[in-house]
Amino acid sequence: MKRDQSDMLLKYTVVTDPSPVNISSDNGSVTADIKIQVAANSDVMCKYILVGIPMGDDPTDLYAASPVPTASSDNSDWVISTDNVPGMSNDDGENTKNFLFKNIGDVTVDNAVTFTTSGTVNKQSGTVPITISERSTSVDDGTYATRSMTQNITKMGEEAFYLNAAVITYLDTPGVPVPLLDRNRGFQLQWQSNGEDFKIYPGVGGTQYKDLGTQTFYEETSGLTSDKTYIIEAQKGTEYLYLEYVATINSPDETFTNLVATNSTGLSNGHTTILNRMYVLAQSQMLQTQYYKANSDGFVIVRIYPIYESDKQLYDMITIAGLAVGGSTFVISGRSDSLGQTYNSMTIPVRNGDVFSFSSSSEADSVGVSTTVYWMGLGSGGPTSVSPNEMDIQQAQKLEAEIKATHSMRKQKAAHFISALEEAFDKKLNNETRESLIQKLL
Repeated sequence: MKRDQSDMLLKYTVVTDPSPVNISSDNGSVTADIKIQVAANSDVMCKYILVGIPMGDDPTDLYAASPVPTASSDNSDWVISTDNVPGMSNDDGENTKNFLFKNIGDVTVDNAVTFTTSGTVNKQSGTVPITISERSTSVDDGTYATRSMTQNITKMGEEAFYLNAAVITYLDTPGVPVPLLDRNRGFQLQWQSNGEDFKIYPGVGGTQYKDLGTQTFYEETSGLTSDKTYIIEAQKGTEYLYLEYVATINSPDETFTNLVATNSTGLSNGHTTILNRMYVLAQSQMLQTQYYKANSDGFVIVRIYPIYESDKQLYDMITIAGLAVGGSTFVISGRSDSLGQTYNSMTIPVRNGDVFSFSSSSEADSVGVSTTVYWMGLGSGGPTSVSPNEMDIQQAQKLEAEIKATHSMRKQKAAHFISALEEAFDKKLNNETRESLIQKLL
């Protein structure tokens, strides 16, 4: 990453604080220090050391021009200088901030020194070459010469904090996800996150938790006999994220606080089944409006997920799906990207007798995600497809309008961001590039 130091008489170590260096964003400025550590060498005499830091708004620049970057030394023998030195310049170039340090003590480098530059990192990711020059000679030679080297500094956008993809596997068959657990069979709950510290809150109520440290899994070695809710807490710096997971048991033991039956219900000899099987009402990449009537209380589940067809290359496309019921509309969105991490779903309760409608939309004719609508009823029988009345049609039209508004709002926000970038860099993008960037920001 850096030029060989064989021409340099002194040994340099360059570190950053923080490491890695993060770029600034519209949400806030980020500062960074570059520390150039110079090792002591009593066989070398050095009068000057120059540190050149690229400054501007390009990917190969480190600091923004405003506020002006600064520099300091931790050794009083080395001070900022305005001297004119052959082969060195303390004048700033068009895109460089130069810091010239002069050795005002014994020019023999008997003591180590660290030079620190400080500034606001610009908003562009990239690799920045900083320059280090020395005016030096060996004690035995006595003839001074200017020698230079470069060191690359990488700056990047800060990774977003995430906590997702919780799944359960049996301890005796690791690696195989299990949706419904056997009674008293040990299992492991695991998740994905870039957090630094994790806690898990098992059970219902209370504040008891288990501190897992950096561990991204939790084990129940004896298994369970009834359903159990887990809340996972992830911490990164001063930020916290939470994820809820319900471990569902096949033939569980259940405890009810309150059970009300309109007619008599006998539970002494046998069992009671409340949830009916799950029905798939519709599945497509683009769902046209459909109308159903609920024949029992239940839940409509709308799920957006990626289609893994590598030949399509359908990335950075937004799909928005919605549900209308009881005078209310509900909308979710999902993105098709190269990682396939586009899962999204919503679960909405529906009363017996209610008519509900659903649809989905994308800005592309062919999308890389699919939308599936499920029905989970409390009781027997699934919903039936119906012809809508005027009120049902108005409700569906309201949903379609909200889906279009959501598309328009996301695109408008992306277009405003691109316009701000064009204005900041005083450069207009061609329509194809502009539309491509807007699509990626959706």
